[in-house]
Amino acid sequence: EEISTRPATPEVSGLMGHEALVEGEVVSSENGLLEIVAHRQKIFAFGQHQPGEKVVLTFRPEEVILARQQPATSVRNWFLAEVKELRTLDRMILVSLDCGFSLKAFVSRASADELELQPGKKIWAGIKASALSTWPGSQEETISDRE
Repeated sequence: EEISTRPATPEVSGLMGHEALVEGEVVSSENGLLEIVAHRQKIFAFGQHQPGEKVVLTFRPEEVILARQQPATSVRNWFLAEVKELRTLDRMILVSLDCGFSLKAFVSRASADELELQPGKKIWAGIKASALSTWPGSQEETISDRE
């Protein structure tokens, strides 16, 4: 289970279904909680990086939460996003989002219907800091480069 939630390398991360989120720069680190700035947005994740370091963040689409309004929860990362595409995969819907960077989320058909998801709709996307994996950003290739 730890391999799928905390893969050892970016390559393993990609094989385990993680998606590249974005490359950013660590601006602060306190007790392993990183504050990262990417595309003018703050993103919180856990890792052992230092301020000034560039990092790549990866996550699994099933870890993304979608909501009509930004809820008051323990989720540290909320982004206002636009639905770009909906793709049916068996019993799930893969939702492609744009929130200044590309983001993907899996939702059930029932959730997609309840949220009235369709291209062009604005929706809040949330990701817990603990659901993000961080990698050094000096890599020549990120997971999204292979798509």
